[in-house]
Amino acid sequence: MRRARPSSVCPQCGTHVAKDSSFCQQCGIEVGVCQECRSINLVLADYCHVCGESLTSQDYPNEITKIITLENQDLEALDQTVLAIIRLRGGVISLSETSVALGIPTDELTESIDRLEQSHQIENV
Repeated sequence: MRRARPSSVCPQCGTHVAKDSSFCQQCGIEVGVCQECRSINLVLADYCHVCGESLTSQDYPNEITKIITLENQDLEALDQTVLAIIRLRGGVISLSETSVALGIPTDELTESIDRLEQSHQIENV
């Protein structure tokens, strides 16, 4: 099996990300490193975008299982995080699962989705 070449760019925006970073400096999305090929991946991804290795069993410093506290909530950052989750999940998200993972009430998540729809970043099908 041929080993994939590691990627050090953010899968969300394409900006170079240092291997020891927890977040992309450009778009702010949370990232981690694939233990198999050492590529930068979005923490919410199920599989590495370079080598295809499952990421769900890897220990990232900032696991999805922890609740992310959004003190002094920045709506634009929330909207971009929700958009990234929607894209990672192929256009479908679970309101309850996502609201727990982000540590926000479901109605705030719904408002974020509404803002994304109104700005034509996503479509309600």
